[in-house]
Amino acid sequence: DKILCGCDLSALEDSTKQHYIYFFDPKYVKEMRTEGFDPHLDIGVLAGLITEEESQFYKDFEKGLVEETPENKEKYHSIKKKRGISKNGNFAMTYGALPPKVAETCNIPLKDANMLYDIYWTRNSAIKKAADSCIIKSIGSVKWLFNPISKFWYFLKAEKDKFSTLNQSSGVYVFDTWLKNIYKGIKESGKDINILLQYHDEFLGELPKEDKELMSNIVNKAVKETNQMLKLNIEIGCSIEFGNNYAECH
Repeated sequence: DKILCGCDLSALEDSTKQHYIYFFDPKYVKEMRTEGFDPHLDIGVLAGLITEEESQFYKDFEKGLVEETPENKEKYHSIKKKRGISKNGNFAMTYGALPPKVAETCNIPLKDANMLYDIYWTRNSAIKKAADSCIIKSIGSVKWLFNPISKFWYFLKAEKDKFSTLNQSSGVYVFDTWLKNIYKGIKESGKDINILLQYHDEFLGELPKEDKELMSNIVNKAVKETNQMLKLNIEIGCSIEFGNNYAECH
């Protein structure tokens, strides 16, 4: 008589990144938030890993607009592999990886990693500006970084970790605020709803089957309250799935 509910915040760390770089490059943020924009395909095209035609084919295939013939499936997986290089590089470079590490992470030659690195930072120069704008203080030999969203000070291991520390701590604070609002909604409902696990940007709940609509309302209200409380430059969204096991609602 029970069902599982899996919810996660949509592209959490990318959303908090967009909040910070909006101050320096609002045009790019608006482009990223256009329906159909894929940051990994974008960098892949700019770096010459993927053609414009391949990028559009990949998006159309994902939407089911392309017939799933053996040839088209093979083409899709070929593009997906190249997109994976851009994706791994994107995440690595966002958090300070230099070309040698990019080459290792993406399993590509160093000369290609150097090119990808240059393309990425030309496109994402606002990240460095956001990192350089961080408020940092030292206590003895230890440095601390101030997070303007949470108002907490975080240990800063190295200068190269400024944006990583800022953005990942922001993601945690946004998620925890959302979860707090969900717990409040559950308590107010008086229903037998339990949160079984949480990690990174998602949680798994258990509830009576007849309370699916109620749970959806609680989650959506919580994300709305979170946006109102934090007042970020972009709107945080979430997904809600129900199922009989974790695989069905993740």
